[in-house]
Amino acid sequence: MSDVELTVTQPVVGDSTIYDWQNLPPIRPEGDYGQAEFVPDWAQGPDMALLPQWEQAQRDGTVLQGLVGGLDKDMQDPVVVLRLPGRWKGLCPLPAFDPNLRPHDIGSRLDLYAQFVVLHVDAERGIVVVSRVAALERMRALLKERLAVGTILPAVVRWVSESSAICDIGGLTGLLPRSRMGISEDPRMRLPRGTKLRVGVAKIEDQDGESRITLDAIMPWQGQWESMVKAVKVRQIYSGEVRRVMPKAVLVSLHMPQGLEVVVRSREPLPIHEGDRVRVRIVSIQSERRTIYGQYVNRIAEGR
Repeated sequence: MSDVELTVTQPVVGDSTIYDWQNLPPIRPEGDYGQAEFVPDWAQGPDMALLPQWEQAQRDGTVLQGLVGGLDKDMQDPVVVLRLPGRWKGLCPLPAFDPNLRPHDIGSRLDLYAQFVVLHVDAERGIVVVSRVAALERMRALLKERLAVGTILPAVVRWVSESSAICDIGGLTGLLPRSRMGISEDPRMRLPRGTKLRVGVAKIEDQDGESRITLDAIMPWQGQWESMVKAVKVRQIYSGEVRRVMPKAVLVSLHMPQGLEVVVRSREPLPIHEGDRVRVRIVSIQSERRTIYGQYVNRIAEGR
């Protein structure tokens, strides 16, 4: 009997929260593989003790995940190779992996985990034919089925304007209006594309057979801002990290107290970049707008 088990990666719903399946453990024993330099010795043949688990996963449509290893050069059409436990090889035709991905772009996915469902098991050759597209569709269907007002889940900002943001929530699309962001500044400065945050489902409406999902942003400081801001004094100098640089403003995340951010306005571009450690002087605190304004003092040299 193999000591390897296939870990299911499906969203779990409970206590009004959907678990982020993207952070679930990969289907591998701890310490077995996962490093970029690992290459499984497929010549040894597959661990046949895993065969019943693969076959069960195929019957159940279970969503699993494996490590992207590149393209199979022996195939006439582009096929993505997934490294699986027990020296099994996962093969996923490129259209079933990502219809928009070009073969020469697969390098950007190397050594990252990809979800999949099992389509076919070839026990003789130790090959599992899989589909990432089908896995994402199943995960979206599960999420849509279990989604309810009040559910809290992770989101990624895909597009943002001065009035709203479009967020990806597990393959579904949600609208985050500016009125529900809990901020007064331009959302393009606070929530740039790619920003990860937690959101709550405010409304679910059916329009022409499709679900329109309206979200509430759950910022790290929401519900704690009033108590945290008491530790900050006007005219005092604090250190922080530059989170976002705009033409006429910079957003600085304070080191202490963590979770507070300062908007630094400037008519001219400041000599700083995202990720720089800087000092800022607090100019004003506007509690009703949950916004702190500051003045740039200087950049902190590395090593200090």
